[in-house]
Amino acid sequence: MAQQVTVDRARRKATDPKAIRTGLRHRLAELSDEHDQALAMVSQLRGDVRDEPVGDEVDMVSKASDLDREASIITGLKDRIKEVEHALERLDGGGYGWCEDCGDGIPTERLVAFPTATFCIPCKSARERR
Repeated sequence: MAQQVTVDRARRKATDPKAIRTGLRHRLAELSDEHDQALAMVSQLRGDVRDEPVGDEVDMVSKASDLDREASIITGLKDRIKEVEHALERLDGGGYGWCEDCGDGIPTERLVAFPTATFCIPCKSARERR
């Protein structure tokens, strides 16, 4: 019985606009912090590359690889930040929880797992096959 109560609470929370907004804003803050940390790491790596005397090729390649990895992380974080911002806009505009392709409702279970989901499973699957 306790399992059912927990599931019911999760479903209610997943459909409560205030709880959704709070969760999305919390996630946005987390992602923004991660983004800031990644930017600081890139700045530090660039400073290390700039300040260090010309080293061997292995060191230079390693540092370039580190910069590339951090740049990729920053790009991914920016994409996730945009997803959360888009979800907040949809929530404010009344479109949250509805598929952007077909207009059907996105199942609550999907929104619990992926609060930034903008497509129902059939539409998402169709997009991934393209």
